[in-house]
Amino acid sequence: MRRYSLFQRGPARIWYAQLKNPLTGSYSSALSTGQTDKDEALAVVVGWLREGLPNGKSTAEQFPLDALLDRIRHGRLTPADAVKIVDELKKQRLIISATIADTRGAESFSAYLARFWDYEVSPFVAEKKAFGQSITKKHCALNLGRAKKYYAPYFQDKPIADVGLTELKEFARHLDAIRPALAPVTKNHIFTMGRTALSWAFTNKIILSDPGEGIPNFAGESLARGVLTPNETRTLFATAWKNERAKLACIVCAVTGLRIMEVLSLKISDISESAIKVQRSYSRQDGFKLPKTNKARTIPIRGELSKLSKELLELGAKNPYGNALIFWGTNKTQPMANNSVLKALRETLVQMKASEDATKEARDLAAAYWTERNVTPHSFRHFFASRLNDLVDKRKVMLATGHATEKIFDAYAAHELEEDHDEVGNAMSTAFGNILDFPKVMEG
Repeated sequence: MRRYSLFQRGPARIWYAQLKNPLTGSYSSALSTGQTDKDEALAVVVGWLREGLPNGKSTAEQFPLDALLDRIRHGRLTPADAVKIVDELKKQRLIISATIADTRGAESFSAYLARFWDYEVSPFVAEKKAFGQSITKKHCALNLGRAKKYYAPYFQDKPIADVGLTELKEFARHLDAIRPALAPVTKNHIFTMGRTALSWAFTNKIILSDPGEGIPNFAGESLARGVLTPNETRTLFATAWKNERAKLACIVCAVTGLRIMEVLSLKISDISESAIKVQRSYSRQDGFKLPKTNKARTIPIRGELSKLSKELLELGAKNPYGNALIFWGTNKTQPMANNSVLKALRETLVQMKASEDATKEARDLAAAYWTERNVTPHSFRHFFASRLNDLVDKRKVMLATGHATEKIFDAYAAHELEEDHDEVGNAMSTAFGNILDFPKVMEG
């Protein structure tokens, strides 16, 4: 097969040659031999083929793109070689990104999220622990569930490196189209856990950019936490409950501002006549742990509320497991379940609106009313804060509730003065002493 084409050009009848690319069959641009004699021109071309062109390039270099493509097609490139090629193309602004096989960016986004939010194997969790930062098994379990329910079916096997701004915006529209509609706060929880994972991947050079940066949260108001009025609260606790231990737990929430799992995690040693020590919380995934802010706190008990300490200690003495928990659960390792308190609260709220002998329709309407009001055990924490805030300086209320969300109060929250406790305790007795109607948890 001839490797060149020879022809004359111009008035001087100079011989020109075009060299043939053996890989593609295409010819180079015309090259002058400088000869008018064909045999001499042919000798020049043979010299080019054997020794290279006058500019110092080999004949293969006369076809740089073809040679490069041939190297890619037939060479034994490694992922590291591919990374270098991609980097050069990016420098020339010819591509934005690319996914290299057998690199971390080639892992599917779904698999990456499942690994990222698995508490036991997550590099993100390990990093937070190494820096002394807090992250709970419950938090990871919730996000792992969101990854499996929402991300995995949508992204399937798409590599994490191929998840860009466009893909995230399309996923946001997908979440918004789900029916029944997700609440804005739910959509934000789902979206935020994905953005957190992508941001960490970018920081650790798994992907080339952070596609979630700058994307706003979903707008819209979530269902507000229902808060009972003082009269409704008095009526609720004056009503007979089927689960009297759940009633006492809700009373503690209402008059101390404790979170429900802080209440259910109380032990006998936490209770004295003048104070309740809040030293732990509980989740099924993490077991017993520090309260939400990772700080213990003390709730002052004064006046009428001293009855509360007595009731709690008497109930704790009845614990059949002997593990000192005041609100014991179905076995000796767990406290009473939050769901059982919520169920008892909802049953009693319905009873307030429709008696037990009311028609099913009336009871269904009552249940719908309280569902719309969204009253839960956590509502009593809001009730406590709103009532006490009318009587005591906000900073002092935060000492009791354990809130640390306002920066202006953060520096002060740690400086607890005895007179602050007295003032809060007296205000609590004034605000809540007249709503107490303790259950007969000791009978039987």
